[in-house]
Amino acid sequence: MKHKILVTLLLVVLILGIQVVAYGENPYEGTTLRLLFNRHVWQEFIEKKIPEFEKATGIKLVIEVFPEDQFLAKRLIEVTSGIADLDVFMIMPGQAGLHYATEGWTYPLDDFINNPEMTPPEWDFNDFFGGLKQGGNFFGKQHSISIQSETSLLAYRKDLLNEYGIDIPQTMDELEAAAQKLNLDYDGDGKIDLHGITLRGRRAAATSQFVDFLYTFGGSWKDAEGNWALGKPEAIQAFNFYGKLLREYGPPGATDIHWYESTSYFMTGK
Repeated sequence: MKHKILVTLLLVVLILGIQVVAYGENPYEGTTLRLLFNRHVWQEFIEKKIPEFEKATGIKLVIEVFPEDQFLAKRLIEVTSGIADLDVFMIMPGQAGLHYATEGWTYPLDDFINNPEMTPPEWDFNDFFGGLKQGGNFFGKQHSISIQSETSLLAYRKDLLNEYGIDIPQTMDELEAAAQKLNLDYDGDGKIDLHGITLRGRRAAATSQFVDFLYTFGGSWKDAEGNWALGKPEAIQAFNFYGKLLREYGPPGATDIHWYESTSYFMTGK
């Protein structure tokens, strides 16, 4: 139980900031917590704060960081082994939250996050908007605390849109037309020098991007009765459209493009 309290304290303090710790000098001296992180901008930021946390609490943090695919595989091996000493890990509730909660691989945090004796004075779980809380809530219990929320956006090169007379796409048809027009072979050698669009195509990383297309085309993961709906015409149309963008206007090897690669293509002007 003490370990679970310390884990919750760690999560709360990392979210709020080190300055809220006021539990006396090194109150948990001698405690070690093991953390497993996906390589991420949040992880890069928070690691800089770890020395402050360790000094304020006396807790030593052992952090392991892996690229997403390796992280997902290692996390699953750890939790299924039954002998792992893993205390804290990152999770995307929309992809794995229900599975992990059902298997008992995550522990409900309600008794801790709602207890003023176990959280700093500035902590108020109601500061999180409903969707963030609901995303980590399974079977009426809060199994995770959000460290950040993400959304999808269309990033574009203003110089290219201006040069080729393209308006910012407002519809899927306009998006495809822009991607087609910007798929450029500068020197006429038959090889594309500038790809019209880059999107994720690799395994789990692609799902959070594809979902925008799925819903735009009127599809959904499941129907109203809870049955899988990915075989419905709307979902198939979305899959075909997304695949066409990747195949005809995107960089080669689409199924190997993660968000790391996709960002790199865009930032380097490819």
